[in-house]
Amino acid sequence: MRIFLLTFLTVCVFRVSAAPETPFRHGRLDNGLTYYIRATGASAGKADFYLVQNVGALMEEDHQNGLAHVLEHMAFHATEHFPEGVPAFLKRRGIQDLNAYTGADETVYHIDGVPTTDSGLVDSCLLILHDWSGFLQLRADEMEIERKVILEERRQGMDLSQRMQSQLNAYLYNHSKYATHDVIGTPEVLN
Repeated sequence: MRIFLLTFLTVCVFRVSAAPETPFRHGRLDNGLTYYIRATGASAGKADFYLVQNVGALMEEDHQNGLAHVLEHMAFHATEHFPEGVPAFLKRRGIQDLNAYTGADETVYHIDGVPTTDSGLVDSCLLILHDWSGFLQLRADEMEIERKVILEERRQGMDLSQRMQSQLNAYLYNHSKYATHDVIGTPEVLN
């Protein structure tokens, strides 16, 4: 009887303490973009913006190995509506928290902590997401800067452990693209 009562009370406590899931509002635009909006209450008066693209290292052909990552880097330079670069624009408006990453099957960009009381800034963040979705200005001088940065990232990441993992990946992933296409790319493609 004691075990049953203890189990019953434990279940009741967990049910009372568990907060209900905050529902998403979502939809699909005419251009195919799917959006999700959720109020969390985590940072009252602030919004976080994410753009998730289903594009990563696995979608590249051999002669493109690493280019998704290059484009991710280039997104922080000039875009169609932000020719001075997105970080420069946001920093002038007090926004410091923005970043991106490229993985095997996705590239994710985000801007965090945007005051929702400034509707112009909120609109600008939506315009940044628009530009990140395919309106980058790929300038040769900026690409050269990022080429050096990415080659250095690659050099620093190729420690003994990573070199051994690369050798092992051919067997772990049965010579699939998971083994041959890493996010950082190859020096030949990057050059």
